[in-house]
Amino acid sequence: MSEISIRHFCEALYCALVPLAEFTLNGAGDIALSFASTDERGTTNHDARFVRVRDMVWTPDRPAESEPGDLFEFSAIRVEHSTDGWRVWVHPWYRREVEFHCATITLDGDVMIGSGSWFQDDLPNCS
Repeated sequence: MSEISIRHFCEALYCALVPLAEFTLNGAGDIALSFASTDERGTTNHDARFVRVRDMVWTPDRPAESEPGDLFEFSAIRVEHSTDGWRVWVHPWYRREVEFHCATITLDGDVMIGSGSWFQDDLPNCS
């Protein structure tokens, strides 16, 4: 299995739109997302997985009811390495915060590695 950096993961996920219905825990306790990212080179489809998610908190609370097609945008994302995996903080539409911990993060099957953290709230520097 290949590896990716924290920065690469955050840059790929920045401004991704996913259906709000997908941003939930599946039966295994994971969040599995499919999304597309677009830059000057074109559009790329991705699959991200947050494995063994715990301690998920929405501020304010997650909308009780969502409409079909409601979207979740990764307007800002911060990922940091912790002693027991990863802490993830997302700011969808700059109106909510979602924070959780997970054991492993993958992007297109590649495992995220590294130490420290990365905060992405602007377009990636593609130079």
